[in-house]
Amino acid sequence: RVKNLHDDDSDSLWLLGSFGSRASVHAFEANAAKAAELRAAAAARPLTSKFTDRFTVHNVGVGAASGTSSVARCGGANTWSVHGNAGVASFMKCGRGDEVNTTSLDDFAAGEAPLYVKVDVEGGEWDVLRGMHHLLRERRVAVASFEYAVNWHAAFHRPSRHALTEEERASAKDVSLHAFQSRLGAYGYDTYLVNAGDADSGVVLVPVHGEFWQDELEICYNRSRFYDNTHCWNDLL
Repeated sequence: RVKNLHDDDSDSLWLLGSFGSRASVHAFEANAAKAAELRAAAAARPLTSKFTDRFTVHNVGVGAASGTSSVARCGGANTWSVHGNAGVASFMKCGRGDEVNTTSLDDFAAGEAPLYVKVDVEGGEWDVLRGMHHLLRERRVAVASFEYAVNWHAAFHRPSRHALTEEERASAKDVSLHAFQSRLGAYGYDTYLVNAGDADSGVVLVPVHGEFWQDELEICYNRSRFYDNTHCWNDLL
């Protein structure tokens, strides 16, 4: 099974079209309207229309535990998240949308071994990670990717071309890239930053785990060294 936690339809539909009948793809979308759009897109697009029986869109939020919450309406509909998760909803004033059921991936995938888990949930990545404890401890996930970006912490979110202060670094240390790779390392997984590379190199995986760790890899701490704009966005594998 392939599981996609993402606020845009491109990844889940790309996965469905790529795997076809060889896998089941599960997408999670807390926004009911977006969930309906995603189902309709899968049925309408030539790449995916033949495989809709392998595609399930769950109108639920994903986090550290199963229960109920409400949609956090921050920004445009593609960037809404779930109240109670860390990230943008925890440090911005977000409108309160519809009530929604939530699940952890440990509960959803109990007894299963997902091939690939894609997580892009507007700063709630740490909550999803906490809700995968048993899956990861038992090494039942083959590959996972997480967005490491602006919404992980309020200090990452503020527009600034200056390095974080020592106080800001201290406040963000528990949701830092170093903390993330350490957590994954404790489960026996390696972590890589995904770099787009160029026409010659193609995608480059930069190891950030264990002996490869260097403090300068904490790229959201000093955005001006790595970005032309003011915010950080990267994928982790």
